[in-house]
Amino acid sequence: MCDEVPFKCFFSLIRKEKEEVTDKSQPQSVDMSLPGWGEWGGKNLPVSSRKKRRFIIKFPEVARRKDANKGSVIINEDKIDRVVAYQVRVLYLIILIW
Repeated sequence: MCDEVPFKCFFSLIRKEKEEVTDKSQPQSVDMSLPGWGEWGGKNLPVSSRKKRRFIIKFPEVARRKDANKGSVIINEDKIDRVVAYQVRVLYLIILIW
């Protein structure tokens, strides 16, 4: 597949993974329409544009990610509870004067 330039293939895989992560973090619109309500019923009928406008709830986009303009870098912004036990809570600065 990517025999000539292995790094190009590697970075393309990272970019695909980054796109998946950003798509998961964005809220998706929800379709609340019910088939047959307010129009003629039947199989395989297209949903009217009025119903699409009225019953699809669109959520506002989330703030930009920290890694949005960093190329192939993925920054994990989720809080992991297992790591909290090992993190430093207070950092003491000791200055020694000779």
